[in-house]
Parts: sequence; C-alpha cells; structure tokens
Amino acid sequence: MGDILTQIQDELDMPQTLCCTARAPSPALPRRIPKDIAELSRDMVLKEQQIEVLIASLPGLDKSEAEQVARMKELEKELEGLEGERLRAVEEKEALVKKVEGKILKAGKMGS
Repeated sequence: MGDILTQIQDELDMPQTLCCTARAPSPALPRRIPKDIAELSRDMVLKEQQIEVLIASLPGLDKSEAEQVARMKELEKELEGLEGERLRAVEEKEALVKKVEGKILKAGKMGS
C-alpha cells in the first residue's frame, strides 16, 4: 500500500511541476500558448485518470470504517501472536547455541 500512496503523491505532484516549469521567452510564445494549454489539459486529464486507477487499487475502499477498524484489530492480534512465536524462537535459538557451545567446550577439554 505504501507504494500506491507514493505513486499517488507523485502523480499529484506532476501537474504542479508541469505548471511551474518556466519557459524561456520567445517571439513564438503568444502563438504557442493555446497549444501549451491544450497539452497541459490533456496531461492533467491523463494524470487524473492515473490517480483514479491508483486510488481504486487501495485496499479496503469497499469496506465501511467499522469493517476496516475491525480488520485492523484482527491484524493487530495476529501480529501479537506472531511476535510471541518469534520471541519463543529466539529463546529456543539462544538455548540451542548455549547447548552447542557447551558441547564444543566439553569436546575441546576431552581432546586436550
């Protein structure tokens, strides 16, 4: 979802960048203005369509706020469970490392 939000922000920034781009003064400028406006209008419509596609791909848009909150609570509980499993695995790993180190030290003393 972070990538989608970044893309939306980039798409929102693009028209502003296009509008703020300075052109060098030119004798052809007055004739060019209608073409520039038409091009800018096409670009803005295209950007709007791209933004709509990105927004439509965001998760949860078809869910109510209450449903989204409930889903977030479910995910928080799942994350807590996974964190507990991770902590148990770390403890188990540390116990196994100590056990292996003890066996290595014991084998080293026997070989001396």
